[in-house]
Amino acid sequence: MTLRIPTMNASTKSSLASPIERTAAALLLALGFVACDETPAPPPPADATYQVRGRIEHLGEQRVAVHHEAIDEFVGADGEQVGMRSMTMDFVLADGVDVTGLEDGDPVALTFEVRWSGGDRLTATALEELPADTELEIADVLPADHPH
Repeated sequence: MTLRIPTMNASTKSSLASPIERTAAALLLALGFVACDETPAPPPPADATYQVRGRIEHLGEQRVAVHHEAIDEFVGADGEQVGMRSMTMDFVLADGVDVTGLEDGDPVALTFEVRWSGGDRLTATALEELPADTELEIADVLPADHPH
């Protein structure tokens, strides 16, 4: 008994491969157009916005670390006012925040948004340089009567 295996010639191969290749190419092209048309979704609305003074500890291209003064009116994720002690926090810089002329060690007025779910949790929306002799209340040790 002889087993005969069918063979494909060049015209058979191209006629079978062409629809597959055409379909794959069309799918890749369509995905490329969809990807190009997608714009990033805007971040969800902020749960809270705060303004506080502080000192730049580290300024990067897209982030800033600021040692800020205490925020007595800070509200936690549960919606309760819990306050926040003076500390260094890392913030994502929002698009359009001008950091020209700012450098590590500068005193600043910082406006930032908090998002407890979705998006960047801490986003700096404004940084304004304060006079170099600005006295900030940023202690490393908390007073004994401070709740946090």
